[in-house]
Amino acid sequence: MQSGDLMISVSGIRGIVGLSLTPELLVRLGHAFGTYLRGSRIVVGRDTRASGEMAKHAVLSGLMATGTSVLDLGICATPTLTTAIEDLHADGGLMVTASHNPIEWNALKFFRRDGLYLNAEESSDLLNIYYSGQFSNVPWDKLTALERIEYADVRHVDRVLKLVDQEAINRRHLKVALDCCNGAGCDISQRLLQALGCHVETIHCRPNGRFPHKPEPIGANVGELCAHVRATGCDVGFAVDPDADRVTVIDETGFYVGEEAALALATQQALMRPGMAGRAVVLNLSTSRMTEDVARAAGCEVVRVAAGESNVAEKMKELNAVFGGEGNGGIIDPRAHVGRDALAVSARDIADSIDLGQTRQLYNPWVREIDFQHHGHLPGSEHFKDAAGAGFHKLIGLKTEIVVRQVTGISVSETARGRVLSV
Repeated sequence: MQSGDLMISVSGIRGIVGLSLTPELLVRLGHAFGTYLRGSRIVVGRDTRASGEMAKHAVLSGLMATGTSVLDLGICATPTLTTAIEDLHADGGLMVTASHNPIEWNALKFFRRDGLYLNAEESSDLLNIYYSGQFSNVPWDKLTALERIEYADVRHVDRVLKLVDQEAINRRHLKVALDCCNGAGCDISQRLLQALGCHVETIHCRPNGRFPHKPEPIGANVGELCAHVRATGCDVGFAVDPDADRVTVIDETGFYVGEEAALALATQQALMRPGMAGRAVVLNLSTSRMTEDVARAAGCEVVRVAAGESNVAEKMKELNAVFGGEGNGGIIDPRAHVGRDALAVSARDIADSIDLGQTRQLYNPWVREIDFQHHGHLPGSEHFKDAAGAGFHKLIGLKTEIVVRQVTGISVSETARGRVLSV
């Protein structure tokens, strides 16, 4: 739903600060959420945007007026907040972040006690409270003090490290390029990579909220990182969005892997574990057939749901799915948490390169099969530009040389240098 520039969806409520997203609105939304959760314990965090402090304090006023006990993480990644909800046995969470949206936007993301987004029905109940204005209030002696929570980031990193063979990765001394767009992922991403024994080459990793480029981690916005990987001889590069729930991968040649391909390849590797056949993989309806074909080849059931992380995550939990995600960078490994997590994806990508016995190659560049819808032109011949809006997706063959094509009418092969061979 859209009201002026205010966007309301299953992922939360976002708007342009000072226009559609005002302090008055934020107070009312906090008041509504505290009423909805009936004065429980709520974890709150924010990303690094300049508007974040104002937005958080406005929300806190509404929350605390209901007698809600607020557990404040300060600046943190969204997956740090969702895992903290579970670790702290809280009743819900609220993240102040507009994720990959431009700097003038901010937003609220609402989570329930299991760390998942509110689903459509729960979001409707919350909005009914907001529109009715029937908020709970408590007297002065029932108000609670805000509690500052330390080390949530450390617990999050520890949770991710359990997914991989930390010692094996440490022995490789990998060189990793990292672009966090000066967002909330800056410190925690470096903490994780350093724990894995990586030498980290950082660009735009000062958590000051000043975005040096468009914050969505897609090919059009990661050219500087691609060049940095090539110039410094890194084994891999990661571009993380401002709240660190999405990440995109750059291989050691400086090639932008693409989010559809990353999901397909992550699924392929995850399903190599014993006992995966017959289990469920959950994807949204807009995800390409690449991941579905990979999952079916491994003997897994593929279940499609409406777009939105909340829809994917809830269905994964219902089916006890082994893997899931969305083709826009939303990879979900439920062993870490049933939700998007850039840290978990980065650790898995590094671990997968070790498992494949490769040295400097996270993805084998000798075959890249690229599918896209033709919109009157072909991608550039030297380095393919991102054309996500044109349905441009990439799948890189690994040792098994799996190549899955979307039915888009045009297929292009390329060498490691990105030269078009045939159309």
